[in-house]
Amino acid sequence: MERRTKLTAAAGAAALVAALLGWRSLGARGPDAPASAEAAPTPVAAKAPAPAAPRREARAEASREREPQAAPPHSLRGTEVDGALRVDELGDLILDPDIIRLFDYFLTATGEESPEALRARILAAIRERLDGPAALQATALLDKYLAYREASRRMPSGLKSDDLAARLEAIRRLRREHFGEEAASKLFGDEERESAVAIAQSRVAKDPSLTPEEREARLAELDEGLPEAAREAREEALRPLRQQADEEALRAAGATDEEMFEHRAATVGEDAAERLAALDKERADWKQRVDAFRVERERIASTTPDEGARRAVEQRRLDALFSPEEQLRVRVILKMPRP
Repeated sequence: MERRTKLTAAAGAAALVAALLGWRSLGARGPDAPASAEAAPTPVAAKAPAPAAPRREARAEASREREPQAAPPHSLRGTEVDGALRVDELGDLILDPDIIRLFDYFLTATGEESPEALRARILAAIRERLDGPAALQATALLDKYLAYREASRRMPSGLKSDDLAARLEAIRRLRREHFGEEAASKLFGDEERESAVAIAQSRVAKDPSLTPEEREARLAELDEGLPEAAREAREEALRPLRQQADEEALRAAGATDEEMFEHRAATVGEDAAERLAALDKERADWKQRVDAFRVERERIASTTPDEGARRAVEQRRLDALFSPEEQLRVRVILKMPRP
């Protein structure tokens, strides 16, 4: 149980770092965009229908912004664009966190290219995915987003303290100043809930007045406040660690290989259980060979006083037991000098 508490607290800290240190931000719908109720998103590849005049306006804007795109910066090469832009049945941009992810994907190259070049790349990505009013709305969002990022950099240094709750609240207020309550909630609400839970879990994990059982119960209760997607992601991330903890407990209790296989087949499936059994065998074989060489090395050291001769004999035993790649690992494990 104490181990599970540590796992949960670690996951909460990871969520907090992602939310608070990323300083992610984004603007709301453009001021001239018509308000509309959100509907089921249409695929990005399909251009949403729009009145002819706004479509011509979007094309004119695209023509003014269009510039030849140079090769992508080093940090973006070999990667796929993250995030998405979606529209509703009326052709308006749907506000959701995936817009942030798309903008942030390109802005990870900040410092490699000028701000103007990065903005041009994002505009090109918008034009590839959107048309009509949605393209204009996304462009307005981009400019609000960039302004918000700049404002976050100018936040007073006192807000960037060790008081993570105060820092989160300052970021939350800044977002609403730039985007309004409704848009900020759509864009950042889930992230803010996840960060708040992470802060609370960090406090619980450090509370010396709680027993292990009370701490576990309180952490589980806080988990229930996470957005569904965050709970699923956390469960997926923790599943291998929990599986490992359960297996260690079974082995400590004297479980046989057959019992271990049955447990794995019931929890992760028979195919995975077979792969894990093969991995166990490989690890056991590796440990046996390393232990055998350790004994051989001690014997060689006691019977061969000459250093040069001793190293030559050790190398012959290494060659007999290990591949060249494995020998590197053995030298690190046994703290042996390089040949």
